[in-house]
Amino acid sequence: MNYSSKAPTPTKSFWDLTVPEISQWIHALTPGIPNTGGMLFPVAVKPSAAGATIPPPNQEQFATKMALGELLVRNLMTALSSASTFGNGGGGVPEAKRQKIDHNTTNNNCGGGDKFKVLDPSFAQSNNNKNSSTTTKNSNNTSELSPGAILSRITLGGLVNGMSGVEGGCVDTLSCIPLSDLQKDHHQVIDPSSATKGIDAVIDTAGNLILKDLIKLARVLLRSISARTEMDVMATTPRRIADLLCPEVSDSELKAIRRRVYDTVILGQGTNASSNLAALEDESKEIPVSAQTSKSEVEQWKKCTLCGNNDQAS
Repeated sequence: MNYSSKAPTPTKSFWDLTVPEISQWIHALTPGIPNTGGMLFPVAVKPSAAGATIPPPNQEQFATKMALGELLVRNLMTALSSASTFGNGGGGVPEAKRQKIDHNTTNNNCGGGDKFKVLDPSFAQSNNNKNSSTTTKNSNNTSELSPGAILSRITLGGLVNGMSGVEGGCVDTLSCIPLSDLQKDHHQVIDPSSATKGIDAVIDTAGNLILKDLIKLARVLLRSISARTEMDVMATTPRRIADLLCPEVSDSELKAIRRRVYDTVILGQGTNASSNLAALEDESKEIPVSAQTSKSEVEQWKKCTLCGNNDQAS
């Protein structure tokens, strides 16, 4: 399957992306930017003058690096496809809860399912072959999450295994330690030809790339994945909160509410109702209902010095 389509970059959340959309997103990364997934692909050499052509050595080097990047992406897409059963039966909706099946990350897997070991033990896994033996079941574990959801929470070791294209993986999914080193630590019998390779092993299925170089490329791609996931989490937080509290509110209504809260709470703009109420409570602007007098009505009459009566009418 061709995963190098030049279709427009998808705009939906990263964890909802399909395998072709993930490939489109990786190819849309700016090539050659340090510490990003763009390091998978080389920067095209621009001619120095009009009509000038790229020297043959540069063309060959560019084509080699481009082919290597395409191979790594293709290996990753194949690994994600084999590890995910999203959409296969049941309408593509995962169950609310599913018991996690423990698996051995060092067990080589030559059957179906997660045969490239991209899933770490934190994934809730299911078995896609219920009639097989126990040994086969442990090697056929898959996830009901979508490929984008798997990639959004993948570990460095799982990403290295997916890009390597090695069945059974080449590193531990949790620690990213080469499996040959783990086997030596556990005193397991291993192939003498690979006993001394470890981090310097050459991965044939990854274009004869050295394992430590593959880990470097996987690490920068993981940074881009983490950045994209974090941005999508921030962008979808209001919608996810609304789905929990008032799912009947549409996106347009939610946007209007957010704008209203920002204008009134943050900018202090609104109907000025609070200002009108404050003006009514201002004593300096109060309107008297009657004219004020300097003395009370009783004190206006002269008090008799003999009887003390001040009511002259009586």
